[in-house]
Amino acid sequence: MQGYYTDLQDWYNIINVSQEYSLRHGMSFEEYINYSKENKKESITKIYIPIK
Repeated sequence: MQGYYTDLQDWYNIINVSQEYSLRHGMSFEEYINYSKENKKESITKIYIPIK
């Protein structure tokens, strides 16, 4: 994901797992790659979703 962290919940709402995968019990989490106070649109976050 690139952009504002305030949009993070919106990304979780639209993420779909391919039909060849299924979700497993576990927590999703984020990895904040970079953060810029000056240019928040350039912030990069990786979102991890547990799949089988």
